Amino acid sequence: MAQRLELRETVSAAQAQEAFTEAILGYPPLAVQKAKAALGSSKSYIIKLQLATALAAAAEGKLSQEIAEEVAKSRPEDTTVQAIGLPLIRAEVAVNSGNASKAVEVLSAATPYDNADTGIL
Repeated sequence: MAQRLELRETVSAAQAQEAFTEAILGYPPLAVQKAKAALGSSKSYIIKLQLATALAAAAEGKLSQEIAEEVAKSRPEDTTVQAIGLPLIRAEVAVNSGNASKAVEVLSAATPYDNADTGIL
């Protein structure tokens, strides 16, 4: 329906959610395929962060970090991006690289927001 109505951001958001779901359910290749399909059609920084999170969960760390860094550069004053979204992605990449202590260190930036409802996590 969203595709027929040309609601690109809605389609991209659904694809990002599907990609993340595939990644956490153990289907990384399908997650990567869905995330890459959504990348070109979205201009939303939130959807790009969701796609980067899905890619990180699918152990596609390099692309995930590239997307996250691009969003971070475009929104240097955005607390949600800088203190929550970016550290979350970096931590996921660290965990997938077998470096849990780095993941904990990276997530320390989000500690002040630990009890907040960010809407993206």
